Amino acid sequence: MSARTDDHIITDESFEGDLQERLIVDRDITDNVIDGIYLTVQEAINAAHEKFLQDGERKTKIKIASNLYEESLYINVPGLVLEPKERGGEVTLQQSLKPCIIIDVGFGNSVTIKNTRMLLKGIELNSSSLKRY
Repeated sequence: MSARTDDHIITDESFEGDLQERLIVDRDITDNVIDGIYLTVQEAINAAHEKFLQDGERKTKIKIASNLYEESLYINVPGLVLEPKERGGEVTLQQSLKPCIIIDVGFGNSVTIKNTRMLLKGIELNSSSLKRY
């Protein structure tokens, strides 16, 4: 296992012999933006997508600090793993109108999401906002 402490990206061989890269999401780290640490989950997914386009088969794991994230995620990275940064941690995604997660990785590919809750915030509907078909 190797770690580059200058940018906090850790690589290891924990996925069936494939090189794996870990990115970290922690919105409490706001004083100094460090390469490899992101404030939002979507920013980390976008970085993983860029790395995937460059490297092809690289597996990426995004470790997310336990917290409430008001985000809608668009996942387009085959083999991506999202999981809490801490053992026993819990990540909550909350949305009002959009889906919490959209996965678009192509046929035969997968994404793994561990210990993540998805909440739909209260929505108030009135008759003027409803469409009739």
